[in-house]
Amino acid sequence: MKNDVQQKLPSVYPRGIFLLPSILTGVNIVLGFYSIILVLKYAQTDNPSFYFYRAGLLIVIAACFDAIDGRVARLTKTTSPFGAQLDSIADVVSFGIAPAVLVYAWALFRFERLGWIAALIYMLAGAIRLARFNVLEEIHSYSSSQYFIGLPIPAAAICLALTVMLKPDLPDNIMLRTLILVIVYGLAWLMISKCRFRSFKDIDWRRRRPVGTLVIIMILVGAVLHAPVLFLFILMFSYVGSGLMMRMSPQWMRNHFERLDTWFSGVKVLDDAETTELESDVPNDDQSEDQDPVTSSD
Repeated sequence: MKNDVQQKLPSVYPRGIFLLPSILTGVNIVLGFYSIILVLKYAQTDNPSFYFYRAGLLIVIAACFDAIDGRVARLTKTTSPFGAQLDSIADVVSFGIAPAVLVYAWALFRFERLGWIAALIYMLAGAIRLARFNVLEEIHSYSSSQYFIGLPIPAAAICLALTVMLKPDLPDNIMLRTLILVIVYGLAWLMISKCRFRSFKDIDWRRRRPVGTLVIIMILVGAVLHAPVLFLFILMFSYVGSGLMMRMSPQWMRNHFERLDTWFSGVKVLDDAETTELESDVPNDDQSEDQDPVTSSD
């Protein structure tokens, strides 16, 4: 029996990890853990709103690191099963536990049992969402670069963090606290639902775009700089609403997304006829060498 167990063990264990993407994922975990520490330490102080705002900001920054670690791993060709598992664990901490603790200490604690159950369901739904994503990726039963199945847990965490940052003071209005409770339950349901959300992974940043695209991007950047929390709040919940619309009216939303894609990234700077004319005006190197540079007179 002992020999059988020894035969099942691998003879060679992998040594070392890819450092760059692992550092980015580690920063993600550190930011999420520090957000939890801020909430636990300063929730009962005289001015907890300042620390609630900082805790929410740490979650948003952690989401930025989560967005770039996978892309860095793919660009540097340092993807590995270890990195994928570490990324999932980091997401549970930074986007599952940290937002649940934050929103409970900020508003849901007034509901007592109903409040901590809502925070618990949110955290469990996020863990289930990550586990389902990992399973689908492993067995390759679903492969799409355009859509996510279920709301991604970083997006749900950003929605909760921005909600707290928009009004970090303790909400005293019962209607506002009830709305926050509904938002938490709604985000938990969306994470485990079959609603499809655009991933934006299929955008080709190397393609030519119309000049108006740059103008629109600059306007959006200006809006973010003017009122970052409010604008990002509207943007993130619009993204959540797009998934709901895709579920209720998939054909209408699909046509809408196709029109946006065509207008935003599919418009050619020059059409085929203009491109052919420009190419015909360019002199051929062979012909230019054969011709005399001095033109003959009549």
